[in-house]
Amino acid sequence: MTAALLGGCASGPGTTVVTPLDTELASLTQLAGAEQASQLALQLGALNRSGQFELALALSQRVPVDAALGPLYQQVERQATAAMIGVGDYNGALARIERASQAPDQLEWLGLETQAYDGLGDQRAAMAALARLIELTPDDANGRLLGDIWVRAQLASLLDAGGDDAVSGWLALAQAAEAGAGDVRAWRKAWPDHRANRVLPADIQALLARGWAKPARIGVILPLSGPLVGVGSNLLDGIMSEQLSDRSTTVIVSDGSLGVEAAVAELTAQSVDLIVGPLPKDQVNQLLAMAIDLPLLTLNYSDIEADALAPRAQMGLAPEDAARDAARLMMLDLDDPRRPIVLVPGDATGERVSAAYISEWTDNGGVAPVIAPYLNDNQRQVVADAIGIAASQARHSALQRLLAADLEFTPRRRADISSVYIYANAVTAAQLKPLLAFYYAGDLPVWVADAALDRDLDLVRDDLVGANLVAMPWQLDSLADSNVLFELGRDAWLLANSLDSLAQGNAFDGRTGLWTLESERLTRAMSPARLTAEGFTALERPPERAEPLATGLPANSAPPLEL
Repeated sequence: MTAALLGGCASGPGTTVVTPLDTELASLTQLAGAEQASQLALQLGALNRSGQFELALALSQRVPVDAALGPLYQQVERQATAAMIGVGDYNGALARIERASQAPDQLEWLGLETQAYDGLGDQRAAMAALARLIELTPDDANGRLLGDIWVRAQLASLLDAGGDDAVSGWLALAQAAEAGAGDVRAWRKAWPDHRANRVLPADIQALLARGWAKPARIGVILPLSGPLVGVGSNLLDGIMSEQLSDRSTTVIVSDGSLGVEAAVAELTAQSVDLIVGPLPKDQVNQLLAMAIDLPLLTLNYSDIEADALAPRAQMGLAPEDAARDAARLMMLDLDDPRRPIVLVPGDATGERVSAAYISEWTDNGGVAPVIAPYLNDNQRQVVADAIGIAASQARHSALQRLLAADLEFTPRRRADISSVYIYANAVTAAQLKPLLAFYYAGDLPVWVADAALDRDLDLVRDDLVGANLVAMPWQLDSLADSNVLFELGRDAWLLANSLDSLAQGNAFDGRTGLWTLESERLTRAMSPARLTAEGFTALERPPERAEPLATGLPANSAPPLEL
């Protein structure tokens, strides 16, 4: 009985088997013309998306579409071509693409051509199709395509890049990136109109932003006319004194007083590898905002953030450098948590110096210092207030009034003071240091900034003997025989030729300090010394602490004491 039942269910001579192709054709046979072509394009797209390429190809062959239908005909042809690529008929797909080469919807066809050449393993031809697709796509819409062709260029970097077509340009860029930033900059000059030059790959931008190399031609922008001509001339003399001892590097000088853009254009036209300068802060800001494709070593610090197409370093002789270094040295010289007094001028420079000192001191675990801004006519009162003598005298007066009696009195300075830092010129420093002794603080260590090492130092040396200094090395060697601008010029030239080493974490021992590169900023450590009646005695830098000073007190819980 079971056999009879199964036999009855089996197909016989009069039974019709319905195939997937028949199912797809069923709805199409009831349509004609544009309606049929539109429905066919939809069905082919759905089959391709689901990976049923053989079925899609068979369906496209069973339902011909009139070429006169234009865009609908092109849609069906593209889906049929995609099906051919899906089944591995790459040459057939390319033949179909060739017939449609003049179609107005080239973007879609070029994508299919890229896939067909990928299937054949022809890397260059696939990149050529992708490059044509990129050229037809607006810059703001081809980010994915640019990323795709850049990856392909890196994978195919061993291919010949000797041609002048777009693919050769991409391959040449990949080869240059493997060689380093210098070769990439050479590529940018050789391929100025290439699409990659308009939108650089992100890793190329990063390579250029950190890729220092020893320059062969250095451009210098300095004020060589106008009110700053003296400053510029001194700096240039320092640069040339070092350049004369190393003729392997060429120097080309442009007058920054005529404008930054004009100077950059002049130096770029002469193919410099690196620019040193300018000096005024506003010109430094302007130069960085231009985002030129050249390494830069500016002679001042910028107060803006700007994108970079090449590595940049900023140097300068900011008074904050000495303040931070003095704070480090004074902290390393102490074993207790007491406060330093910071004597600074009562102006914008004093505010910058005190802010730098506070930051360095408290970051290393110190208790907030006493900040004492002075003016030319109130130094005695400022020192008395900072030491605590004024408060001691006030307590004595109050006690005498309370007891109605004359009391013997010796003022006492405050007990939480450990040391003193003075930022002043030589004459002012020589007035402030004796006041400390007058107000019972002559035993405190006194540190003086390099600003005191000026031409008046020998006139007031006796009043400063015994003070510790944070000085520039040249000041301890030949104070009477040079000047700070000349020495800055010397260091600028030497640094420009050493930035590749600095970028690797090395330090440069220069005439104006020990320079290190942190991000884009070149920072200085000064030379500690003690001022004597005859000259200077060098001091050893104490070893750095592995951890901040353990004071037992909250380091940053209170603002600095302002007097």
